[in-house]
Amino acid sequence: MENPLPRKAIQGLLVLLALAVIAGLISLQVILYGAKKDSWKLLIPGMLASLVAVLIVYVVSKTILRSTQAFLSNEAIEDLSGRIVSSVERAAVARQGAYALMYKWYEIPWRDLLAGASQVDVVASYMDTWVNHVSNSLRAAFDHGCVVRMYLPLIGSDAARRVSERFPEYDSEGIKSKIRNTPAKMQTLRGDPSSRKGKLEVWSTRTFCMWCLVLIDRRWLIVDPFDHFRRGAIEGPGFVIDLEQNPEWLAWADKELSGFKNTGTKESF
Repeated sequence: MENPLPRKAIQGLLVLLALAVIAGLISLQVILYGAKKDSWKLLIPGMLASLVAVLIVYVVSKTILRSTQAFLSNEAIEDLSGRIVSSVERAAVARQGAYALMYKWYEIPWRDLLAGASQVDVVASYMDTWVNHVSNSLRAAFDHGCVVRMYLPLIGSDAARRVSERFPEYDSEGIKSKIRNTPAKMQTLRGDPSSRKGKLEVWSTRTFCMWCLVLIDRRWLIVDPFDHFRRGAIEGPGFVIDLEQNPEWLAWADKELSGFKNTGTKESF
């Protein structure tokens, strides 16, 4: 609860100040006009003005100086504060000309990012769990003709072996299953290959990928670092980068994707 003493002290000081003004006006008029028997008539206008001033001070102290809790609930104050902070943050981002947001991996707004996507490039150790997580969005993307390219470790290569080291909760067969399941699930979402729906490309690489990269329409770049000490679910942050505001990141992503393609082998699907 707010301590009322500071507010009451301010009110008291303002009232004392008003009374001091009254006393000062009376003294000034006595000095100027002398203490004549009808001099009280000269004091009436000043006293009335001072009383009005006291009334104004009282009204001000009861309104402007009221605690904000008298106007807003705690929840409303917190909501208003949050809105102000968010507005300031958005303004700061706009002034800096940069745009990047950080999420937990599964809290990234995948549905919004994939809506209407025409090209998606993915570099990862495997993505079968992610495919399950965004299956509806991927199916919709294939339905309107999206091209999905995936770069995955070549099973039996040193890159795949290093994936096993990264994910000690799985044995080597489990890792192989994860890698195989990723394009298989994608193909299931795509549907009949003979249809005119979207396209799926899978590239097997011997180059070990040290992070996860998702490039959507050369407009959004999602980068996710590995957990060195996994505890099951992904705990590392996912960075969503606006490439219109950060073109240098697009140049970096293009370089990486080109390297994986040049050193990889295209699989048949």
